[in-house]
Amino acid sequence: RNFASVKVQNNRLKVWARIPKDQLKDPKCLAKDVTDVGHLGTGDYEIMVNSASDIDDVVALVRLAYVHLGDRAAYSADHHLAKIENAQLLAMMQELREFVMKLGPSIREYYSKHSIRFKTHVAFCIFDPSKNGEQFWLKVRVNRSEIRSDGLDMRPHKSETWTNFRINSRSNVESVKNVIQIAYEKNLP
Repeated sequence: RNFASVKVQNNRLKVWARIPKDQLKDPKCLAKDVTDVGHLGTGDYEIMVNSASDIDDVVALVRLAYVHLGDRAAYSADHHLAKIENAQLLAMMQELREFVMKLGPSIREYYSKHSIRFKTHVAFCIFDPSKNGEQFWLKVRVNRSEIRSDGLDMRPHKSETWTNFRINSRSNVESVKNVIQIAYEKNLP
């Protein structure tokens, strides 16, 4: 599995690393959280190497990503689906997962500590099951001004790039599929 990737640029290196958010130790603040930003690298942190003096600190961050490589293996679809207590909502989430995977051949499903994510070249759809088991959050990479909610419970996101929806067993599954399809189409390479 990948834990980091590097892009060589004219005057610097750009490194992306897969580091668990609760494990980031970066006293010089070299790592930038790019979770909600489209990028081609591995992981949720972008690290710029602007000078030779940064190398030791960057190596420490990459080593941290390597050390925590196995942590992500602890998360799976089953880990997240077990959070859903409502049988109808669980069936809906399963149906939506199958729908997303059939949208295109390049879609990959992967898992983080809190969510199930779907991506092509960037993440475009995230299922974030709630701890109460009666709802989950759907996050799509589309500005909310570009989506009709069709009766869905649309909520603001901290980034204008993403839109949140609170999904429960009363949510219209066809409306949810429509929102996911819009996100997929708007984020094609």
